[in-house]
Amino acid sequence: YDFNPAPNPRRVRIFAAEKGIALEIVPVDLRGGGQFEDSFRAVNPRCAVPVLQLDDGTRITESVAICRYLEETHPEPPLMGTGALEKAVVEMWHRRIEMEGLVAAAEALRNGARDTLPRRTGTETICVPSSVSASSRTAAASLSGRLSTVTLSVVSVSFAH
Repeated sequence: YDFNPAPNPRRVRIFAAEKGIALEIVPVDLRGGGQFEDSFRAVNPRCAVPVLQLDDGTRITESVAICRYLEETHPEPPLMGTGALEKAVVEMWHRRIEMEGLVAAAEALRNGARDTLPRRTGTETICVPSSVSASSRTAAASLSGRLSTVTLSVVSVSFAH
């Protein structure tokens, strides 16, 4: 399931092409709201592309997960590194690009298209790390202005060594 202009499905298409894998494309018209249709919600309740549906009916969402699956099932040529160091360096750069580039671009698009998105009603919980300042928590809550009620949960995560 794909929307040609969207960046995450494009990543999967490029990855598959580099591996020489032909994927069946099922178009989803995000501009026309196709991701919110019941038929697509049944495929991915998160209403997002890409989705890779396997022959056994299993569905894999998220571009990186799909690429990892393709890497494991078609190991040549290796695109995610070989050996621990190469794989770690590929993952490091992947995360940097994703967090410092793609997330910023996605937020700009999402916020720029705010008035074209379906309005939601009800209650939504937003989890914010406890390290986030009070003013940032208030700003995060205000981003959900389309909701009738927002529950802001402050979470603290600690890891045992």
